[in-house]
Amino acid sequence: MKVAVIGDRFTGAGFGLIGIKEIKTPENPAEAENFLTELVKSPEVGVIIIQKSIADEIESTIHTIRKEKGEYPIIIEMPGKVDHGGGGDSIERLIYLMTGASQRERGEET
Repeated sequence: MKVAVIGDRFTGAGFGLIGIKEIKTPENPAEAENFLTELVKSPEVGVIIIQKSIADEIESTIHTIRKEKGEYPIIIEMPGKVDHGGGGDSIERLIYLMTGASQRERGEET
């Protein structure tokens, strides 16, 4: 399973340093939409990390993809260098999506 990142150059550089190879730094929302659409078509991509400010610009596309494709690939919105506030999905929700059970259901503390 591959992880892909859509973000600004700072976000891309950071993920590049940890070995992520699928990185796109779009110049505009149309470019971000095209890259996201391309990624969800690939059966090898299981996680797409998208910078929150970019995700906000293509929110309707992300919503359509989630509606059509379900929970796979997982699309995670995360703040970038210039973003303020939290990302889209909570960590607990992501754990639930990946394992099918929340930490509380498994008797673990959050």
